[in-house]
This record gives sequence, C-alpha cells and structure tokens, in this order.
Amino acid sequence: MNTQKIIWLLGLIGIFNSSILFAQEIKEEANVNIFSLDEAVEYALQNNYTVQNADLDIISANKEVWKTIATGLPQVNGAFDYQYIPGKIPTFNFDGNEIPLQVKNSGTYSLTVSQLIFSGEYIVGLQASKTYLQISKAAKEKTDLDIKESVMNGYYSVLILEKSLDILDSSILSFKKTLSDTRAMFESGFVEDTDLEQMEVSLNELLNSKKSISRQVEISYLLLKLSMGMPSDQELVLKETLEEILANIDSEMLMSTEFITEENIEYKILENQEKIAQLSLRREKTKFLPSLSGFYQYSDKTNKAVFDFTINNIVGLNITVPVLSSGQRIASVQQARVELEKSKNDKAAVKESLNMSFEQLKRNFISAYETYTTQKRNIELTKKIYDKTLIKYYEGVSGSMDVSDANRQYLDANSTYNTAISSLLAARLALEKAVNEL
Repeated sequence: MNTQKIIWLLGLIGIFNSSILFAQEIKEEANVNIFSLDEAVEYALQNNYTVQNADLDIISANKEVWKTIATGLPQVNGAFDYQYIPGKIPTFNFDGNEIPLQVKNSGTYSLTVSQLIFSGEYIVGLQASKTYLQISKAAKEKTDLDIKESVMNGYYSVLILEKSLDILDSSILSFKKTLSDTRAMFESGFVEDTDLEQMEVSLNELLNSKKSISRQVEISYLLLKLSMGMPSDQELVLKETLEEILANIDSEMLMSTEFITEENIEYKILENQEKIAQLSLRREKTKFLPSLSGFYQYSDKTNKAVFDFTINNIVGLNITVPVLSSGQRIASVQQARVELEKSKNDKAAVKESLNMSFEQLKRNFISAYETYTTQKRNIELTKKIYDKTLIKYYEGVSGSMDVSDANRQYLDANSTYNTAISSLLAARLALEKAVNEL
C-alpha cells in the first residue's frame, strides 16, 4: 500500500473517531439539565408522579360527573330470548284442523327506551359529583403547593451545602499554604514540631469535613431529583446562586402580609367537605320523595304460532313511592345532620387554628430574619479575627493552636450562618404557602 493511500485511510479513521466523540458529547449534553429555581419548580409540576396522579384524579372526577349526568338521560336497552320446546306441541282443534298453540323454535327480541322524569336522589347526586370535582381540584392545588415547597427546599439545601463546600475549600487552600509555610519555618528552626503537627491535624479535620459535606451534597441532589420527578441518571445543574435567592427576599412585604382564611387551601378543602355533608343530608331527605320515569318498549318474535297475542308497542310510566321504612330513613336523616354539624365544627376550629398559625409563621419569619442578619455580621467578625490571628502567627505572636481555634470559630460561624439561611428560607416558604403565594 503506497503512502498516499495510508494517509487517506488514517484521515478517514480520524474523521470516524471524531464523529463518535461528537455524538457522545451531544448525548452527554442531552442528559444535563440546567435549571433556575422557577424552572425546577415548573419541571416538577410536569413530571412529579404525585402531581400526575392529582391530574388523573381530576380527570376521574370529571368522568364521575358525566356518569351521574348520564343516569338522567334516555337509556336504551335491547334483549333477545330464544326458546326451544323439546316435547310435543299442544294443539287446538278448530273446524276439524289441528292448529299448534306454540312453535318449536322461537326468539323474542325487544327494545326498551326509558327516561328518568323526576328523582330527588338524582338531583342531589349530580350536585355531589360536581362538588367532588371541586374537591379534586382543591387537592391538586394542595399537591402543587406541597411539591413546590419540597422542590424549593431541596434547591435551597443543595445551594447551602455547596456554599459550605466553597468555604471549606477556601479554608483548606489557606491551611495548605500555612502548613507549607510552617514546614519551612520548622526546617529553619523558627517554630517547634508541635506547631507543624497542629497544622496537619487541623488540615486533616478540614479534609474530612469536606468529604462528609460532599456526600451530603450528592444525597441532596438525589432528593431534589426525586422531588422534581427527574431520572437519577440525568445530571442536574443549578443555575441560580444562593446570593441571588437571598437578594430576592422582600422582608418588609412578607412581614406585612395579611392572611385571608377563605383563600387558604386547607380551609377551601374543609369548605368542600361541608358542602358534601350538606348534600348528604339533602340526599337522605329526598328518599321520602317519589321517583318517576317513563318508558317505551317494542317487542316481537322471530317465529310465531297461528294465534299469537304479542303486543308490539307499549308506553308506560313507573312511579315509586316510599311508604314505610320503620324509622330507617328518619335515622339516616338524623345521622347526616350530625355529620353536617361535625363538619361545621371542624371548619370553625381549623379557621381559628389557621389564623393563629399564620401569626406564628409571621413571627417565625421575623425571628429567622433577625438571626440571619446577626449571623451574617458574625461571619465578617470571625473572618477578621482569623486573618489577624494568622498575621500574628507569622509574626510569632500567636501559636498554631490560636490559628486552629480562630479557623474553627470562623467555620462554626459559617455553619451557624448557613443554618440561619436555611431557617430563613424555610420560614419564608411556610409563610408564602399559607397565603398560596408559592
């Protein structure tokens, strides 16, 4: 094979390999999802299985409404009966002729059209089915709020943990430099071996902390994907930063939020349950009323005897009047009335509870915001203390233990600050959820 053909073949192989690599890159990019907080929430509302089931419940409730409506619309039924007489057919002597009274084989077919004219139970049942539809819609609204809260909390948790990792990385980098400087000073005889060992201990502690938090980050990503309904094998990248989310908190607006009980989803659900109890009482009362329906029937036979008296067309009315139930219907009405009173009591109790709970949520947010502000200031102070201690260490005024203690104080302050951020964001979510503002 000459040189030109070899070069051509190598070039073809190179193009083929490049195509494979490019296809792999496209495939990998297709599995990467970069989401802002709002995009993550929107994705969850489309893909979370609990949300999808809530949507299916609404579809099912709509079908139940139509099913109830259909019972009051015209009903058409057909029937066919076949009969065979194995024995001797009876006959009738007429004018010297034997006339059979039946036929060996015969089929009877009929078509019946019926229409409900009046039924109290039907009217109440139709209203009840529509109320159940409203309950399904309210349940869907509550599910959406729960999923939003879950996704937002998960999003926040990942950002807070990643922030902790950034702080640890910065401390590790600083300690590695300090350890390197300390080793040089030890070799020059300016510090003792205990200073070098103390620096190594502190660095190892930081490295272990990083491993622990890294695992927490991985778990938090998995939990966030689960809340969103995202496959675990897909990569998730968070577009928004913790600083951007904190900057969007309008504390004054949240502290002045007013609570309208009737707009709270928990209260809406209880209102629908009270409506169901009212309709249940009405349904029991309608059992004292008669029901009326009309029908038309056409019937005929496939094979008739000579004398056949089948009436082909029949029109009629069917009325059912309740007469005596030995007190059963009265007891059912009384029981339904008791359940209605219980529903009213539940709604009143929950209304009081929701109002008190909202006031508590508002105070929780105020306290969380105050703690967050204080801890944010403590971060700045402990960082200054650590920086000054480090300077003193290089000047020979402070020891390695002082540096370790100052760094530990700084990291503890960061941990407390991150906890304060988590509490603040959770308090904000709880407050916004109570007024359906998520």
